[in-house]
Amino acid sequence: MAYDNGRSGFDLTGSQNEEIQGAPPVESRAELRERRLSETVTVNRYLYLQAQQLEYMLLDAPDLQALLEILLVSMPRHFSFRVCELWLYDPEDV
Repeated sequence: MAYDNGRSGFDLTGSQNEEIQGAPPVESRAELRERRLSETVTVNRYLYLQAQQLEYMLLDAPDLQALLEILLVSMPRHFSFRVCELWLYDPEDV
């Protein structure tokens, strides 16, 4: 708030006036819970859509080579994994 002393923005001592605003009101437990729930729903929806998109890619793979490329190349990029491993199960030791 400025004083009316002929110099707008300055008080009688010559320093510039400054409004100090208080911190925002503290969220109630219910508001905090609602906000966190909303954020969780948003993240879960995003992850679900990412997994669904990968599922469609796997289902659309025309052959084994395309399937392996999706699993070993596309999936790590899709989910920002650093590494991806493929373990083959051979119960008959063929």
